[in-house]
Amino acid sequence: MTNKRNKMYGGLIDKKLSNFSRLPRYKDILGRYHFLQKESKGSSTSLIVSNMIYEINTLWTKMSIPVMSNSNIKRNILNFIKKYKTISKGHSNKSKMNKFNDSLNNIFDATPPCPKFLCYEDKEFYNLQKTSGGSIGYISKLMKDMKLNIFCQLNNTYEEYDALEDDFKLNEKVDSKIFVSVNLTSYIAESVLGLVNIKCAKRGAIQKGLSDINTTN
Repeated sequence: MTNKRNKMYGGLIDKKLSNFSRLPRYKDILGRYHFLQKESKGSSTSLIVSNMIYEINTLWTKMSIPVMSNSNIKRNILNFIKKYKTISKGHSNKSKMNKFNDSLNNIFDATPPCPKFLCYEDKEFYNLQKTSGGSIGYISKLMKDMKLNIFCQLNNTYEEYDALEDDFKLNEKVDSKIFVSVNLTSYIAESVLGLVNIKCAKRGAIQKGLSDINTTN
């Protein structure tokens, strides 16, 4: 029975949700839950879910996405696990089981209904994660949209950022790329921007905030 259940969600997941480079799917939630259940040797469901909530909070914070309350995350996880147990025991017809299996590839969204993002790029990244089913990772998303997000974060002010954002949205001819490599000490970035004012502001922000940045062609 265990092997049959594992096939439903792809097996156990020993990787912490907080170490993901994308938003988790429902099958990731189940895989992580069953891994912690196996490793915890008798720990309560409440304790296991609490550990998962911590990992989810860390992941959402890392990606600068607003996160719902712990109680709401807990309720969503427990409701889904309960539904999974009912399905896996064969208490549902084939149609319901197929529908449930399809839902396992959906994003497990711990974002509140009306999230308030710090930056336009954070919102775009979140929307892209949802529409792509989490198939586009965090770092790959940065390769285009971190150009203004870095500017925003380095300056700790959003007045200049808002002005840049308006200019950027109004100019449909902007062609921007930023190549980002994350290591223990630095970001390596290169910006190719279509508007001179954004280009100058971006370079100035990076030079100001990251003394160890290396610009490549």
